[in-house]
Amino acid sequence: MSKLSLYPYFLFQETKSRPVHSIYPAIDPSQLIAHQTFRGKCVIVTGASRGIGEDAARSFALAGASVVLVSRNENQLAVVETRIMEEEPKAQVLKIAMDVTDPIKAEAAVARTVEIFGGVDVLVAAAGRMRAMDGLCISIT
Repeated sequence: MSKLSLYPYFLFQETKSRPVHSIYPAIDPSQLIAHQTFRGKCVIVTGASRGIGEDAARSFALAGASVVLVSRNENQLAVVETRIMEEEPKAQVLKIAMDVTDPIKAEAAVARTVEIFGGVDVLVAAAGRMRAMDGLCISIT
């Protein structure tokens, strides 16, 4: 039996392998993919190792963009790259394992992207981290 949960933009249906997304029509990337809208563009996606970041990177790659995958988890970035290349063998993908909270590393990542792809057209800031709030509890009633 599947488990459903509602997020602001996606309806996730959990399966044994990976989530299946039912995308709201207003943000459905299928037309962008069909028209190769991002051909010749470069997109940096932070938080690209899973979730919305992974899906954004995949969609941009399928829509023709050169994609820079950024995350702290180098092994998971390799998995995401493999998934993208299986769907779009001609995709141009650069993986950068780093913590985006380090400004020196972030600057170096952008410089590397410009060196390889000539510039940056889109930045998707999907990196995030959930932490316990040190025992604090907020209740809205």
